[in-house]
Amino acid sequence: MEINRGVKLGISIIFLSMLCLFVGQKLLNGLINLEFENSKMIQGTWVGAHKAYNGHLSPFPSIFDFKPEGILNHLIVGSDYNEGLAWSIDNQELSLDTFNFNLIALDNDKLSYQSGNLTTMVRLRSPLTNRSKSELDDLLANSVWSNTKGDKSFEFSDSTATVSRNGNLEIRCWDSFAYKNYLLLFFIENKSCEGAAGRIYQVVDFSENRLILLGNNELESGRIVLTRQKDMPIVDQNSDHFQLCGFYAGRSHLSVSDAHEMGGRFIQNTFSENFQCNASWKGITGFLRLKFMVNCEGKTGMLSWQTMDKFYKSMVVPTSLTDHLEDIFELTGNWKPLERNDYIHDAWKSIIFKIEDGNLVSIAP
Repeated sequence: MEINRGVKLGISIIFLSMLCLFVGQKLLNGLINLEFENSKMIQGTWVGAHKAYNGHLSPFPSIFDFKPEGILNHLIVGSDYNEGLAWSIDNQELSLDTFNFNLIALDNDKLSYQSGNLTTMVRLRSPLTNRSKSELDDLLANSVWSNTKGDKSFEFSDSTATVSRNGNLEIRCWDSFAYKNYLLLFFIENKSCEGAAGRIYQVVDFSENRLILLGNNELESGRIVLTRQKDMPIVDQNSDHFQLCGFYAGRSHLSVSDAHEMGGRFIQNTFSENFQCNASWKGITGFLRLKFMVNCEGKTGMLSWQTMDKFYKSMVVPTSLTDHLEDIFELTGNWKPLERNDYIHDAWKSIIFKIEDGNLVSIAP
């Protein structure tokens, strides 16, 4: 009996060992096949932007052209072009020249990798084989375009473009460039119209009255169909308006008192002294939170409201109340930009108003 048990145990051990070898080989083959498939899938031309600090957090658009031989051509838009770099994929690690990244996602249309900030690339498609950069430049100069909803428009002069999204304006320098048979638009972050930080779009198609862009930036992803507008009023590009200094929405910064030249007491006094109760607000009790952005120049904009009852549940208040508070907010002025680690940032701030029966009873800056 003991011998039979020993034989059975030995057979079991041999069987388990063979099974482990079989499974291990399958897993190894799977990893090899995955690396092979990823190496095939990544080949082609991709466009995207990585985030880095440039006085504030900025996007730096790039074009990656992955060749089958493990060779990479890399264009930093508005800056350098490097040919003959090396690339490879080892398991979930993507190597680009001397840099290694974690490969997050890869399919036919999207490539994401990370080492610190996440970078997402999209594959360039629909080359414009019979169209030129000069044709595009001539079409766009001194023209206005908007989407069907009317909430997004682009107004181009010879060198600058006014971009409007949901009523928010920004003025940026623009340029177009060609890579192989692809045409792209580049909106430059820096007001001097220099540098490699900015926002990029692929031009999928264009005609006299239609412009189709493919966005892959911090604001949008996907197709943008624009129609030429002939009667749209021209925006005064010299007018004073609010816009972010960078392309990202900025950091949170909780201390509003520290962000104002006169301090928190001044903000409280300004609202207390100028608030005028309206009979139509009677019965309103709760908390109103005003969120706003202070850009690197100390200007304020991008105001939004969160309104809650005394139980902190969402409630609707008359726009006349929030409009009145915004009018008083305009009197505050003298905001300071956020400085951290030798950089000046666009930053979010908020003020909370406590309302009882339509009266302003306290302000928490």
